[in-house]
Amino acid sequence: MKTKLAIPDNLPLNIQKDSLDRFSKENDLEIFKVSEKKCMDYFLSARVDSALVNPLEYGRHIGRTDAVILPYSAIYLNGYTEVASIIFQKELDTFKSIATKDSDSFLFFASKILLAERYDMDLQVVLEHGTEQEMLEKADCAFILGQSQNNFNSFDIGEEWSDTFEMPMPLAFWICRNEEHPEGIEKLILAFSELTESKSLGINEKKTHKIDIPERHGKIEIGFNAEFEDTLAQTFHFLYYHQLIKDIPEVKIFGRDNEIPETL
Repeated sequence: MKTKLAIPDNLPLNIQKDSLDRFSKENDLEIFKVSEKKCMDYFLSARVDSALVNPLEYGRHIGRTDAVILPYSAIYLNGYTEVASIIFQKELDTFKSIATKDSDSFLFFASKILLAERYDMDLQVVLEHGTEQEMLEKADCAFILGQSQNNFNSFDIGEEWSDTFEMPMPLAFWICRNEEHPEGIEKLILAFSELTESKSLGINEKKTHKIDIPERHGKIEIGFNAEFEDTLAQTFHFLYYHQLIKDIPEVKIFGRDNEIPETL
C-alpha cells in the first residue's frame, strides 16, 4: 500500500516536479499538493499518513488527533527571505487597516502578531483580491506573498520576525500519528529535504537603488534541531496570547527518546 503525504501548494521551495515525481515513484508514495488548511484536513480524515502543516493549523486541531511531530525536514524563515511582505504608502504610525487576499493563512496571522508585538497595532482586516494598488486604496497597508512588484515601501516578514523576536519563524513541519504510522516514516521525511537544491537556501536582497544601502541576508532553512523546537513552542504561545488558538499545544516529538541530530 502506498504511503500518502500532504504538502502545501505554496511552499517557498524550489522543488522541481520531475524530482517530486521521481521521489514518489522510488518510495511508493502518493503526494497531495493542497492548501495549508487542507493539509491538516487530509490528515484528520486519515486520507494521508503524514502532512506538512503550519503552527496555526496544528494548534487549532491537535486536540482532535494523536499527532506527533516528526523531527526532520521542517521549514523555517531566518532573516530576509522574500517569502512575504507588508507593503504601504503612508507613514507607519498611521496604520489602522491591512488588506490581504487570504485572511486565514498562517503567514498573514504571523504578520498581524508581528505588527501587534513590535508596533502595538491592532489593524482592521480588509479582504481584497485586486492588485497591490487596489489593496492600498482599500487599506493603509497590505500583506502580500513575495515582494512588491511596484516598488512600494515594504518590510520583509521573515526579517522583521527574526529582528523582533530574535528567533526564526517556523513555517511548516511534518506530523504523523503516534500509534499508526508507516514503517520507516522517519527516513522518508528526512529524505524530503534532499528534493531542494540545498538544505539552507540563502537569499540576498537584489539592489535596485543607486544609493549605498547595506545588503540584507537571510535563509529559508530546512531541518530540525533543539532551536527549532524552542522556536515552535514560543510561536504557539504567541498564537494563544493573540487568541488564535484555544490552548497552547504540547510539542510532542516522534520517538522522543531518540536524540535529535543537530545537523538535520
